[in-house]
Amino acid sequence: MIQTFLIALLFLTFQINSLETSPYIKSAQKLEIPVYKYAFNPSIIEFNDGYLLAFRLSPFIKKNPMVSKIGLILLDKDFNPIGNPQLLKIRQQGSKIRDQEEDPRLIQIKDKIYISYNDNPEKEVEIGGKRDLYLAEVVYDNFFQFSLRNKLKLTFPEKPGHEIVEKNWAPFEYEGELYFSYSISPHEVIKPDLSTGICEKISSVSFDHSFWKKGILRGSTPSIKIDNRYVTFFHSSQSISTSFSFGRKIKHYFFGAMAFEEKPPFKITHMSHSPLFCDEFFNGTNPKMKIVFPAGIIVKEHEIIIVYGRDDYEMGICRFDKQQLLDSLRAVQ
Repeated sequence: MIQTFLIALLFLTFQINSLETSPYIKSAQKLEIPVYKYAFNPSIIEFNDGYLLAFRLSPFIKKNPMVSKIGLILLDKDFNPIGNPQLLKIRQQGSKIRDQEEDPRLIQIKDKIYISYNDNPEKEVEIGGKRDLYLAEVVYDNFFQFSLRNKLKLTFPEKPGHEIVEKNWAPFEYEGELYFSYSISPHEVIKPDLSTGICEKISSVSFDHSFWKKGILRGSTPSIKIDNRYVTFFHSSQSISTSFSFGRKIKHYFFGAMAFEEKPPFKITHMSHSPLFCDEFFNGTNPKMKIVFPAGIIVKEHEIIIVYGRDDYEMGICRFDKQQLLDSLRAVQ
């Protein structure tokens, strides 16, 4: 009995030791907005003298967590909320399908702000139902209200029916136009036609990431140009036992950073070889899983800042030392 306990303890300790705090994380803290305490999975862009934050909200989290809305709020330069948030009206008037928009990403292309999100406006809420990617332009009017226009369903005809759930397309700007990283492994890049929503395959390049032992790589934040390359954050998940799960084997989310070439074929050249981590990421109270989901990125002179969702009911903001983080990325083949 004692021997079994010691073996289990050693196994748990091994898992705990694999979650080392990243030295280039300067700070990580909870990000809260008024009215919607349980907003999560935020994205962010610079806007006027501050920021524009998008978020996801499950207003009936206990009764029906699949009902989901998207909102926007302005932040000042210190990431403090300005006024109250606004939930976007995405369903057409008269629609009987409840809202189920999820996981927004914000990106600015020239003078236009776009928001992408996954949704199913054609079928009532169901667990495991089909979802597609949508894109719309965000408009801010003279009455300080946000609205969406030119909403498009994005399709990738080369892979019809490839995914029941289409999500985690990571947007970026190239030569003044919108592109998406459709997948990370291989790094498949597509370009949407903004009049039809049909996406064209631009490139697909595989790379060796066998050193990453924390699950399948998936897209997270938009990609931002830094010097002569793009930098983005990805996420993955794995069921393990840690001290944060009190020794229970549950799903844990992890994330890292990667860089890819500034021109087609957008080959991934560098990435984190282990998760970017600090205790704050897993200090939520969700007993079923430990989620950290980065979906927004801001690049400053000396910092890279991300906003992330935690445990599907909280938001956080994390600051990295820019040069130390970039120097930590290792070359991949």
